[in-house]
Amino acid sequence: MQRGRLDAEAGEAPRFLSGCHKNRIEAEAERTSELAGRSEALEAFLYLEVTLVNGQNFSIPIEQGNSVERELELFLKREGRYADEWVPLQKAGRELFVRYEQIVLVSPKND
Repeated sequence: MQRGRLDAEAGEAPRFLSGCHKNRIEAEAERTSELAGRSEALEAFLYLEVTLVNGQNFSIPIEQGNSVERELELFLKREGRYADEWVPLQKAGRELFVRYEQIVLVSPKND
């Protein structure tokens, strides 16, 4: 077996990598892991931004498992958690409820 080459028949990973190749592979593995973590974190920060008649902005976090499009569809059709007359909103970590008539704008956001 040559140094740093994959033994395809045995399915073994290279045992001897030169310093720069090893560092690149390790860096790429860390970057891939980091990007996967960011993707999961970004999903947690997706929300609908709601502007009320008085100009105040609030947010509606996207429920886990829903896409932004699905959450917006539920909101517009008043289905699921939006079936009631009151819409659940959040601002600065506190939850409050407003009536649909107070909402003038809804848009998807990602912080």
